[in-house]
Amino acid sequence: HIAAEVHAAHKHAKALDTAKALVAGKTLADPVFNEHVKSTMLKALLAAGVISSLDDPKVKGLDAEAVAKMLAAGADAGERDSHGRTAVMLAASEKARKQLQLR
Repeated sequence: HIAAEVHAAHKHAKALDTAKALVAGKTLADPVFNEHVKSTMLKALLAAGVISSLDDPKVKGLDAEAVAKMLAAGADAGERDSHGRTAVMLAASEKARKQLQLR
């Protein structure tokens, strides 16, 4: 069990490092990045059951700034979806997928 836990912790740390590298230097003032953050957070909120669909009325007008305020107000950024992924992990995997498609 301990070896599996250590491996899982290492994988999580690596995923976080990747996510941090992918968003380094990005700001919410960048409209493309802002929309990407919003989309990723909406997927995480949907996976966590906070919203019922991506068309949920609760998310009308929501942008990355609003998501940042939700996090500042205590929303759990470590919330995991049914596959154990956090919003940061989803953002990193989505951005990596898009970068691969561009090549």
